[in-house]
Amino acid sequence: MSIASMMMSSLHVTASSAPSLHPKTFYSSRNASRRPTTCIRSSGDKSGEEFPLIKLDRRNMLIGIGGGLYGTTLGLGHDQKAAADPVGPPDLSSCHAARDLDTTNTTDYACCPPYTFPLPNPESIPSYKIPKNPILRKRKAIQMMTPDELYKFESAIAEMKKLDKTDPNNPWSFTQQAQIHCAYCNNAYYQYKTDKVPLEIHFSSLFLPWHRWYIYFFERILGKLIGDDSVALPYWNYDNPDGMAFPKAYDNPNSPLYDDLRNKGHAYARNYVDLNYGGEPYTPPPQKQLIDENLCYLQTIFNQGEVDPLQFIGCPIAAGVQWGYQYAGLLESLHNSVHQWTGPIASPNFDMGNFISAARDPIFYAHHSNVDRLWDIFRNCFLKTELETTSTDWLDASFVFYDENKELVKVNVKDSLRIDNLGYSYTSMPLVWKDFSKACKIRPKITCTATAVEFGSVPKALVSDPIRVLVKRPNSSRSKSEIQNTLEVVMVDGIEVEHTSSTRFDVFINTPSDNSTHLGDFVGSFTTVAHGHKHGETSDGNEKKLGLKLGITSMVSKLNAEDAESLVVSLVPRMGPVVVGGVRIEQIEKKTA
Repeated sequence: MSIASMMMSSLHVTASSAPSLHPKTFYSSRNASRRPTTCIRSSGDKSGEEFPLIKLDRRNMLIGIGGGLYGTTLGLGHDQKAAADPVGPPDLSSCHAARDLDTTNTTDYACCPPYTFPLPNPESIPSYKIPKNPILRKRKAIQMMTPDELYKFESAIAEMKKLDKTDPNNPWSFTQQAQIHCAYCNNAYYQYKTDKVPLEIHFSSLFLPWHRWYIYFFERILGKLIGDDSVALPYWNYDNPDGMAFPKAYDNPNSPLYDDLRNKGHAYARNYVDLNYGGEPYTPPPQKQLIDENLCYLQTIFNQGEVDPLQFIGCPIAAGVQWGYQYAGLLESLHNSVHQWTGPIASPNFDMGNFISAARDPIFYAHHSNVDRLWDIFRNCFLKTELETTSTDWLDASFVFYDENKELVKVNVKDSLRIDNLGYSYTSMPLVWKDFSKACKIRPKITCTATAVEFGSVPKALVSDPIRVLVKRPNSSRSKSEIQNTLEVVMVDGIEVEHTSSTRFDVFINTPSDNSTHLGDFVGSFTTVAHGHKHGETSDGNEKKLGLKLGITSMVSKLNAEDAESLVVSLVPRMGPVVVGGVRIEQIEKKTA
């Protein structure tokens, strides 16, 4: 059954029931020790738990959640031993149009960069040599840039955009740089030496390191274009009230930073970005409430990530894996909200509102500069171990880019982990959300009168009313030692979305004793951005579904619910069509390094 038909049928069920784009060893943690940092860690030392990356082979997929319909979720703490390899560079010869497959139209988008033929074998592409003792680029918050710094940055972007007209196949041109994101993020490549397994860097732990390398080369190319190696990307400082408004520098029609394809009700009015944005029609909350809820959202994801690092960076994947659940990291989900808020309302939501076109808008790079900064803050101020995971399936994953010399080069994850080694840093801004002293509260956007019931075995559509689920906890009579050594998480399984639409739903938990219209406390969100491929497209006919994993360990304590046999999990629809396959709670033993 299609999502559209599922959505239609759900209206009778209660909640309780090719145009081209325009102009296996372990890595030593000692080798990747984090640099000294001025931030104050939330915990006093670096001792803590290391969660091994899971290796998953489709031969080991389990059909069923307690006899249900879906494959096993990539949950931390599961000791899966299937053989796997790191995701490698794409098969460049396989680059093909990204496809927009909706119910009424099939459109191909030409995303492939202008490679020179014959294409090199991915194994023969040389590794990038990081320059020694590079000039340290200082990335500043946009609102802190001097007029001279802004002028220099605008001049570099202008030079890059000139190439769109004078040398459109130049890999340094603005459009060709945007094509890189289009190809990698819309299944335009297949993985090398696989039977047409798509290469996708969203919804996985590859999201953060891939984008770090992407904007790294973008920045170096800008410097090369104007002969100034000090040119640095600014960052959109939306984690600070002083930087939450859409940046004025990008709101000048005469500037190369301007893009006409934005949400004109948001991006042109100096409105504050809403990290809890849920689509149109939209009435923003009062500014003070909006700021408080943004800060609360940031605090929530960092606190969850501190006890579960892979939850912060995303689902571990390995080469050749075609189906099974994938879940985005907490930071990627927050990042999606900014894309949704900035992009135009009307489908196909070009530019920022669709991964096909997002990198055409210069604000994309300021947005991802801040995402990269937030990852660096997490690594230095919240991560209790040297690495998010020590498995080579993550650390040795590799990608291909054009460098600042127009050479195809290969890079990997482990070389991206220290930004000082890459020759840039971020100027400090107050982390207001880190020590947010007010009672952290994100209010549900709708009310609900439905009674919580068990989910059952039939997928359910989120339409206009929340789905309230009575979910049994695996163990409600644990010892103090067991509680201290266990992570408790909510898993939402078998999520299906229309890829041509952005989606969002929020998750709240409460105790059954308060099973009223009060939905409880916010624990996180599921978000996607419109993109140019269907998640079900795999060569073996199996359908890939998405998942959501949210930590609730601290919330169980806050609710005094440790002895509760069940919790009420409420899924609150916010944007786009979504079908959910199941909801469960897992208690996962913490793994030490």
